[in-house]
Amino acid sequence: TQASVSTSTYTYTLPAGKWLLGIAVSSASGQSFNLGLSAGTDELIQGGIVSPGGVSTFGANLYAGGSSLSLYFSALSGSTTLTFLTL
Repeated sequence: TQASVSTSTYTYTLPAGKWLLGIAVSSASGQSFNLGLSAGTDELIQGGIVSPGGVSTFGANLYAGGSSLSLYFSALSGSTTLTFLTL
């Protein structure tokens, strides 16, 4: 699954019964972002770095269980592409 984001925050919903194995973040401009289990938090990724024009990957290993799981990206800048590897 892929999302193009041009706002500073983004919410991704992992469907019930699915695993999130990894996340790739690409951006034309360099940035540092956070990822948490509620808006504005950073339990999962704190200060995730993306180089200008680069792609950074992050392992996740999260299971949604019997209901969906929301993940919150914050401090995104510019135009960002988020790619989610799910199973």
